[in-house]
Amino acid sequence: MNKHLIAFEVKKFAKRRKNLVIISLLFISIFLIFVLLNGLQSGETDTKIMNYEHNISSIKQSLENLPGDDTPELNSIRESYNEELDLLESQINAIRNDDWRKQLAIQIQLDENIIHDINSEKVIGGEPVHIIEARIIQNQELINLDIEPVHPIIETEGIHFAKNIVGLTTSVLGFIIIIFIMGDTLSVEFERRTINLLLTQPISRSSLLLSKTLIAIIFPAIIICLICLLSIF
Repeated sequence: MNKHLIAFEVKKFAKRRKNLVIISLLFISIFLIFVLLNGLQSGETDTKIMNYEHNISSIKQSLENLPGDDTPELNSIRESYNEELDLLESQINAIRNDDWRKQLAIQIQLDENIIHDINSEKVIGGEPVHIIEARIIQNQELINLDIEPVHPIIETEGIHFAKNIVGLTTSVLGFIIIIFIMGDTLSVEFERRTINLLLTQPISRSSLLLSKTLIAIIFPAIIICLICLLSIF
């Protein structure tokens, strides 16, 4: 392969304004995706807090509706309600402080209380016990291994966001970029009739085609690497 021919193709690609515009739009799109996903994460956090606040409001209403009798049964119910209130309020604080370990620990305690109530026939319906038990095991394992749970689709931190973005750019979008670059590289040569000048040089047609193909592959690969680094940053 003629290295001077490759260098010549690189210079032409870098000077082509259309290619620079496409690359700029691609990086701007990554930033916009990041902003969108970050907004979705904030919305998901707000929804969690609203759900817990709704549960707290319902429990407080149930406490107010309890008879004022001082019997062992009612005292047990009040104690159970107050314990759940403390856990839910602690869970809201953990979410606001982004303390995922505490969130998991509280969720385990809430799930264990639900299983206890189901076994004691205090609760009818809801999630099956085996699903709750599986969630307890999973959350406990995450705590033990010190692994923060993430949402695989809307995650915007580090390698998770980079994985999603690179997956996007190497799928249909990446295929389109390669086709566009290669097609544009060839079409510009014919439009400006510079291909005739190249063909008069002592360069084989196979070398010429190979150099353009390499440029069409190498530049998208470099772009994807830069996207990966930007995404992690």
